[in-house]
Amino acid sequence: MLIPVGSATKTWTAAAVLQLAEQGKVRLDDPLHRYVDPILLREHNTSLAELWKNPVIEKITVRQVLGHHSGVEDFDSEAVFNWTIAHPSGDYTPFMFLESVNKSFHCKPGSCVRYSGAGFILLGYLLAEELSVDGSWQGYDQRGVIPEELRHDFPRTHFPLLGKCSEIPGMVQQYAPVWKKVGTVDGEELEELGWHDVFNYSCLNGWTMGNAALPAIEQANFMYHLIVSKKIISPDMVELMTQTNPWADKMYMKYGLGLESDSFAMASSSGKERFHFFQHGGLDYGSAVAANVAVPELGFSLVVTVNSFTGMNCSLPDVNENQIVKYEWGLCNFLEPVLAVFEDEGRSRVRLNCKSYDKTSWIGSKATCGSGWHLDQ
Repeated sequence: MLIPVGSATKTWTAAAVLQLAEQGKVRLDDPLHRYVDPILLREHNTSLAELWKNPVIEKITVRQVLGHHSGVEDFDSEAVFNWTIAHPSGDYTPFMFLESVNKSFHCKPGSCVRYSGAGFILLGYLLAEELSVDGSWQGYDQRGVIPEELRHDFPRTHFPLLGKCSEIPGMVQQYAPVWKKVGTVDGEELEELGWHDVFNYSCLNGWTMGNAALPAIEQANFMYHLIVSKKIISPDMVELMTQTNPWADKMYMKYGLGLESDSFAMASSSGKERFHFFQHGGLDYGSAVAANVAVPELGFSLVVTVNSFTGMNCSLPDVNENQIVKYEWGLCNFLEPVLAVFEDEGRSRVRLNCKSYDKTSWIGSKATCGSGWHLDQ
């Protein structure tokens, strides 16, 4: 099945930009507008300066956007979801994201790490300007990042453009959560969980910031060939991609160029040692990647996908059982059995302390699927 992996698409987009940098077609420290303005003028009769009405936008570089330190704000996810539900036959296009995004800057470019999906849409326009077969954003083939000799490992990888998810053969059903307050128990709010089936809505998902849809094994192939075998971009570009800067609000997570690095506490006597890995999170309104990891030191990648926003499953006796699979607890428990195999084979002695990431004790609501869980149509 094809499962949308949301923001994990950003690593695909970054790899494509770095391929252009390798070829000398893009310089990472050039102002982004040099590559984006021509297609914006051709497609929409505008430029970044005219859209933002702020001269700072002409100073941000390709490298800064790749690393989320351009200061460009992110889009309003709730507003886009509400628009999509209100327009079941419509697509929230890349240019609509650029029109609606907050045009202020979170910080001076280069001075902070601020996650911005809108920035990766701008990178999509750069790629379309350089690689589109007809000069339009839709003429850019996102599968082009896959080298010809690796195509056999990606037979079903898809990057939806305009149209509904239901129109794509093999696309998984997707469920977005709908929480409804139904009262209180012991002073705590009680919420009933319903699911909104988003299968018959747009699958564009923010284009180059979030539209990849593929089986988990093919996403794992991508992470492996990118970070471990280094066959998608050169080792020098992988080194550049994996040089990371810390998020302001996350102690151990860092961001490179379209790629995150993170670490978990190891099950050692001191408790201070940490296991490091590369990853990129990803979630859509009705699906998510609970694990999207590459570990070059041990030579493996691991991807787990779910087809609901939370990972929850109302067919289970305990609806909360899967609620945290897309948080650190879930990722740690996906990695731990893989590391156990490496230990059994004598290839590694790394084991993780996953209990330290158990968040079940502070899940805010006592969610229930109600008497006979339902789908909101």
